[in-house]
Amino acid sequence: MRSFGLLTTAVQDIGDTFIMTKTTWHSLRNWLILVALPLTLGGVFYRFLRSNRPAVLGAGPALSFVPHQMLQSFPSLLWSLALCSAMLMIWKPNQITGRLLVTGFVALISVLFECWQAANFGRGTFDWNDCLFSLAGCLVSALVFQKLIHRENLN
Repeated sequence: MRSFGLLTTAVQDIGDTFIMTKTTWHSLRNWLILVALPLTLGGVFYRFLRSNRPAVLGAGPALSFVPHQMLQSFPSLLWSLALCSAMLMIWKPNQITGRLLVTGFVALISVLFECWQAANFGRGTFDWNDCLFSLAGCLVSALVFQKLIHRENLN
């Protein structure tokens, strides 16, 4: 009879290991929404919806009702949003100064990437709209993270 109790305890321990708690589920959901989804959507926009899409899909932009500048620079916003969100979720700074430092660091990386393109060190061309959209992505990430921190403090 004692072995049955040990077996039950072992099965519960294994189940507790593989069953996600509410906190773990919220963290995974946040990663999917704020990191994986923007990265995926940014790749889709960059490859298939801009003016330089594959010839198989036809010439010209796929979304003619969206302004050209927005269609060209929207992937920068999504990728900066994903990078800033990932950094904020990894480091989880509690103080506003820490969040500002992380957001500022990612914004600097985003602008430096555009400068890197302007210096012809890699593929791509410098575009002020990309800089602005990247900064907007960092700002959106910081605001969303602030909201998440506020929600966690209420619970």
